[in-house]
Amino acid sequence: GWSAGRTSAQHRRFYHRYAGFVRADALRRGKALPTGGAIVDGAGRTLGQHQGAHGFTVGQHRGLGNLPPEQRWFVTAVDTATQTVTVGARADAERTAFTIGEMHWLARPSDDDAAFSASVQVRYRGSASEAMVTVDGSRARVQLREPTVIAPGQSAVLYSRGRVLGGGWIERSA
Repeated sequence: GWSAGRTSAQHRRFYHRYAGFVRADALRRGKALPTGGAIVDGAGRTLGQHQGAHGFTVGQHRGLGNLPPEQRWFVTAVDTATQTVTVGARADAERTAFTIGEMHWLARPSDDDAAFSASVQVRYRGSASEAMVTVDGSRARVQLREPTVIAPGQSAVLYSRGRVLGGGWIERSA
């Protein structure tokens, strides 16, 4: 993965290049430039400001700026329409259920309606979590035994006894 062996300084340089790309692309297409906005807690209390919601992902806990040190903050929601980034405790960002879309199978279960046990890994450096999985066409519904931080757009890979079953992309929850 891109993160392996990278320093925080390298991540910051990548972000600034990405932010520059977003701005240049917006200008090229005649769109409004991304603007700054508020970082708020779950109660709507403003904790800080940011330079554009496009620079944040659900589950992110680094690079949030100078927020109150009362706890370790995690991004729990990003609203690009209002440029609002909501943060909270880790538990606020954790989920026990999600859907994997655009599934690509290497070893597809034979019965689409039957639930089966599998390990699910949602981050390159993350640990695999035990789950029950139900296949629904090109999607897989995942029910984790223990909550974990997930974000729409992250990849998720299913394993059984160390063997890759398949993977896809975590969908935005309703």
